[in-house]
Amino acid sequence: QFESLGASERNGASADVRWFVFSGARIFGGLSWVKARLLTPAAAGAVYLPDVPDYVHQLGAQTPLGPSGTLAARFDAAFEMAFYGAKDLNTTGTLRSDRYQRGTFRLGYLQSRYRAWVSGFFYPGSRLGESEYLFGTRVGVRPNPPVSATAGLTVAF
Repeated sequence: QFESLGASERNGASADVRWFVFSGARIFGGLSWVKARLLTPAAAGAVYLPDVPDYVHQLGAQTPLGPSGTLAARFDAAFEMAFYGAKDLNTTGTLRSDRYQRGTFRLGYLQSRYRAWVSGFFYPGSRLGESEYLFGTRVGVRPNPPVSATAGLTVAF
């Protein structure tokens, strides 16, 4: 069962930059901040919109691993690091989540008929911040694993 918290307002700013170093390679980053508030609070002072992080900052790179036409060029790699600010867990702002960071990675190999890859994510700090939620009057958590990886193979017929 779902219930609306009412009208809300979000104000913020963001900036992104992308640098295409050479063909197929890029470095990127982004900064964003947001302040979210309820406009029609159910109780006095209950103006905080839950589950909206104060900020999200990202930094990453994606590149082939060799010059075009070489065996190494069939390999590509990507890495991204994201930094998340704390978020309110209730409308009164008395319960807040942890700040956390999450990294993602991918290494792939591409040939004409198939693609193989390994990808995953990791948490260098708090593994709880992303999954904290309000559970009645307490904060519940679903801890994330410190590292998770998956591999796959795609074949074209």
